[in-house]
Amino acid sequence: MPIEYIELEQALLATGVRMIVSKDAPNPWAEAAKALLHVRKIPWKAVYLDQRNDQMAAWSGKRNAPVLLHDDEPPIHKWLDLLNYAQHHGEGPTLIPSNEEERQAVLAHCKMIAGKEGLGWYRRLCAVDKGLKGLEGGFPEFIADYLGKKYGYEAHQAEHYPQEVASKLAHITERLQHQASLGSTYLFGESLTAADLYSACFMHYFQPYSDELCAMSPILRPGFSHLEPIVEKAFHPILVKHRDYIYQNFLELPLQL
Repeated sequence: MPIEYIELEQALLATGVRMIVSKDAPNPWAEAAKALLHVRKIPWKAVYLDQRNDQMAAWSGKRNAPVLLHDDEPPIHKWLDLLNYAQHHGEGPTLIPSNEEERQAVLAHCKMIAGKEGLGWYRRLCAVDKGLKGLEGGFPEFIADYLGKKYGYEAHQAEHYPQEVASKLAHITERLQHQASLGSTYLFGESLTAADLYSACFMHYFQPYSDELCAMSPILRPGFSHLEPIVEKAFHPILVKHRDYIYQNFLELPLQL
């Protein structure tokens, strides 16, 4: 179902769920939030992020995406709060197992992907580092400078960023291979969980779909697709195979950016 994009002025007057999302790139945090709402069949309207808009910042409490706003309730922007919101609203498949041990395992996996100092966090800092140094695969310098200041880039730590990314990719790969040996396509158990959605959406940060399926800005694509040697070695084909399975069976293509 096509996403309905509205202007900020309309969003301020609207009721129900509105979410601020990124434009021109498959921001994996925003794509994961879209996926949560889609799978849980929660109706919503989208507003493009404008980081320079003070009115938007005052409304959402942030200058980034995603931020979910439901009626007059406080804005929701942390990955876990977004997941809990989706889990407790809507009517689609449950995304968090009821078994406590399984629940904790799924949430820990999602945190490793989407949380602070997780897979996406370090992958973003890799592109920041290359952008600030004028190297291939970096974000444009003005974007790299902004993101670096916002997310704690430290030049003396930059050589460790790809190692962190590779380690976390290896963890996901090992999990998928273990599950495959048991006859399961999913990261946990034999059905879809939030871990599958987060993993699938964050693979855009390594191998985004072609322009036909992911019409992103050409100046941003290098930051999403260039892999350092250690990361390229860790980027096992099973990661993309899983991503494609989740999109083909539960999400929608092309991405609506």
